[in-house]
Amino acid sequence: MFRKILKILFFTLFAFIAISAQSQDDCKEKIAEAEKLFDEGKYSLVIEKLDNVLEDCNLKGNKKYEVFKYLAAANYELDELESADKYMILFLKKNPYYETNLNNDPIVFTERLDYYKKWPILEIGLSGGLPFNNIIIDSIFPVLDSTVADYNQEFTTTSAFSLSFNILVNFNSYLALGTGATITQQTIAQTIPMFEGVDFNYSEKMQQLSAPLYVKFSYPVKKFIPSVYIGGELIYTLKSEYYYEYAQSGTFDEKYDFLIAQRKRSDVLLDMNTERNQIRYAGIAGAQIAYKMKKLTLFANFKYRKELNYFNKPEARYSNPDLYITNYYIFPDIRFDTYEATIGFTYSLFYKVKSKY
Repeated sequence: MFRKILKILFFTLFAFIAISAQSQDDCKEKIAEAEKLFDEGKYSLVIEKLDNVLEDCNLKGNKKYEVFKYLAAANYELDELESADKYMILFLKKNPYYETNLNNDPIVFTERLDYYKKWPILEIGLSGGLPFNNIIIDSIFPVLDSTVADYNQEFTTTSAFSLSFNILVNFNSYLALGTGATITQQTIAQTIPMFEGVDFNYSEKMQQLSAPLYVKFSYPVKKFIPSVYIGGELIYTLKSEYYYEYAQSGTFDEKYDFLIAQRKRSDVLLDMNTERNQIRYAGIAGAQIAYKMKKLTLFANFKYRKELNYFNKPEARYSNPDLYITNYYIFPDIRFDTYEATIGFTYSLFYKVKSKY
């Protein structure tokens, strides 16, 4: 009994496979016949035959797109623009960067393809690079007599990095809204000639997370896409820590030996609630050049960011006794102007296709 059931199942499966294979062969023959009818100029018959193919055959992948292509071309030949547009859009939604082949594609299809605008609705990607800070000092607060200590010293910046996750929502080929998240690490430093022959070296390392929101204007030129953008950015300081030491800069009195030997600090965490503006705001503007490779886009980007509020909290400038009382140092009121060069890529998703009609 069990063997009988197995035999029935086996022959049923075999028959199903044979019927499916025959059906697929029939579908291929019908598509080949439609292509031949197209070459003969019998466009109405092409539409009739391929409409039946779409109904009767479970087409997938390239075969389905081939049917859409010939249905679009045949309808264009008959000036049935509405139907032709429908099939062209179905084709392009899955093949947004299809490159026509004059040896295989109908001429009218090749010509009409250029009349369509197509763009990805969403792009996501990664980028990385280096920010360069121009630190603006708005106010300084000398603690010692200025004839003894020179507080009028510029800040310097050392090596830094930025890593970004980018999101772009395209409204069409020219206008988009961008956002994302960027993590950066950078160090700033200031050297104050404190006493005769003795310098006070202060440095601060920060880690920041920023989120931009901007409007982007592009002008595609074939595969190259130059663009400019403008917007704003929110900056959130994750962590900031300072270092300091005294160093000999020339001949100095031995009574200052203890400064160089003992007064050193490293990795001292700052209180984000009192000593630093943990949240800052900035205006941004930039330019980008991109190269489109089907769904992948490579780009080089330059961004300028002007911060609108201080890095430090002015109302808390005297709150750190280690710097103020012990070392006669008060952090000045500073803002950042940042220039950032990055390279990266985006990957395109969810395509929109629109006819010129």
